[in-house]
Amino acid sequence: MKTIIKVISGAVVALGLIANTQAALVTVSMTGDNTLSGGLCADTSCTSIVSNWSDFGAMTNSTNWRYSDTVSLTLNPGIYAFAWLVENVKQNSNGNPAALLAQYTIDGTAFFSNSSWEVFDNITGALLSGSTQYGTNGQSGVIWTNVSGGAIAGISANANWLYTENNFIDADRSAWLRTLVEIPDTNVSDTSDVNVSNVSAPAMFSLVAAMALFMAFRRTK
Repeated sequence: MKTIIKVISGAVVALGLIANTQAALVTVSMTGDNTLSGGLCADTSCTSIVSNWSDFGAMTNSTNWRYSDTVSLTLNPGIYAFAWLVENVKQNSNGNPAALLAQYTIDGTAFFSNSSWEVFDNITGALLSGSTQYGTNGQSGVIWTNVSGGAIAGISANANWLYTENNFIDADRSAWLRTLVEIPDTNVSDTSDVNVSNVSAPAMFSLVAAMALFMAFRRTK
């Protein structure tokens, strides 16, 4: 009987570990010229922000583009949208562009700001255009590299400075940018006859417990 209890207890612990491994740790590092805000969108349209970046960590440099901020959040498998509002609070001119520089990692795998990130209308959710790249972090000759004297610490050299296509001409006073983020379900096995994602937790527990009882019974015979 003790053997049966031990096996069942082990099965319950293993099941708990399986459930907990689905969530992914996501870190977001960012800066914006001149001010930066935004956060996790309520849905992929990004017409509303469900959690601000400051809800996940301190944004002490949100008004100082020469330094980056990094926040961390935990997300379950699914499709999410991240959004940033970049505002140019100084006079628009060819020498005063605005930009977003960012990256995010999912369990250590990094993704960098690039022209696939979208400029959108945060009221309607409509796509306005793809964003325009203005050089990578630390790239020679890029205005932010020249002004800061080098790369922005905490963000990869693979990340691009992004803004609307009107930058350097008559810079838009502000712009919303977004990108979709997919958190994969690491518990889904690649099998043709079993769809693990469709097995409920109670059903999975019953299956594991039944197998444990069977194995324990055989060992005690």
